[in-house]
Amino acid sequence: QDIINYIQGIITDDEIGDIWLDSFSLAKPKDKPYGIEKDITSRNFILTISGRYLVRIDKKLKEDEKRDQLIELDRTKKEKLTAYFHDIPFVKEIRRKTFSIEGKGDLFNRFFSHYEYEIMLNLL
Repeated sequence: QDIINYIQGIITDDEIGDIWLDSFSLAKPKDKPYGIEKDITSRNFILTISGRYLVRIDKKLKEDEKRDQLIELDRTKKEKLTAYFHDIPFVKEIRRKTFSIEGKGDLFNRFFSHYEYEIMLNLL
C-alpha cells in the first residue's frame, strides 16, 4: 500500500505536475538469482509504470523558439520524474526507463511525452 501512495504522489508533485499514469503493474521477478536465499528474493518485485506528461511552454514564444524550449523543458521533467522514483525508499534499482516524444508521445504538436519505467523494488 505504501508504494501506491508514493506513486500517487507523482500526480500531486508540484515540480513534476501535469502527469498521467496509463498503466501500473507489480509482479515477482521471473528469474531468481542463483545463490540467494528465497526469503530475500521474495521481497523483490518489479514495478512497471507508464504514462504521459504535459510539457507547458510560454505561449508568447516565437515559433522558432518553441522547439528548443520544448526539448529543454522535457529534459527537465524527465530528470525530475526519474529523481522522484530514485527517492522512493522501496526502490532498489531503476532497471529500464524509456521516453517517447514522437509515436507514443507527441511533444512538438500536442506538447506531451510518454514514459515507461521498470523498477526493482525491495518491499519489506
